[in-house]
This record gives sequence, structure tokens and C-alpha cells, in this order.
Amino acid sequence: HYATTLNHWKNNFLNNYEKINKLGFPETDIRRFLYYFSYCEGAFLSGVIDDYQISLRKI
Repeated sequence: HYATTLNHWKNNFLNNYEKINKLGFPETDIRRFLYYFSYCEGAFLSGVIDDYQISLRKI
């Protein structure tokens, strides 16, 4: 499900590109975020990476 979340984040980012660009971020930062979203989405879909939730308690 995290791949879907990353895809939504990427699409929201792209849909708001003009607003983000007006904030003055360098183009390299914008490309870095798009790379991150795309790379992680593909890695989750292919099973290269995964996520876990771990709860710890003191015993």
C-alpha cells in the first residue's frame, strides 16, 4: 500500500508544481523529490524495500 501512497504524493507534487516552484526551491531540489517518490514507489512495487511497524515495551 505504501507504493500507492508514494504515487499519490508524486501526483500531488506534480499537480502543485507551479506553487512549489514559486516558493523559490532550486530545480535540483524539485527533481530530487520527484526522484525520491518515483524510486521508492518502484522499489516497493518490486519488493526491493518494505516497511515495518515495530512496537517496543519495557519489560
